[in-house]
Amino acid sequence: MMINTEKDMGNYIVKKVLSVVLFSAAMLCALLSLSQVKAHQTHENTHQVNEDKQGSAHYLGNEALLVIHGGHKVLFDPFFTQRLRILSKSTRTLT
Repeated sequence: MMINTEKDMGNYIVKKVLSVVLFSAAMLCALLSLSQVKAHQTHENTHQVNEDKQGSAHYLGNEALLVIHGGHKVLFDPFFTQRLRILSKSTRTLT
């Protein structure tokens, strides 16, 4: 991205700040939802959940956050662009 004017620089800074804020919000939501899942597993009227079925969140090196619970995987990526849209339709396994 070429930054030629102050307006371009301002737009660039705003986009970067928004992406960091959105990534932080996604990470916070994921962590809060995982803590809720863990908290609700201890109620007396629910069945016991095996340790291997508890959720986890993985920080993927300044790129994304991968949340896994059971057979479900959710990838939060604030830098995801149209050029990478093909990955959202991929059938290969995310690890």
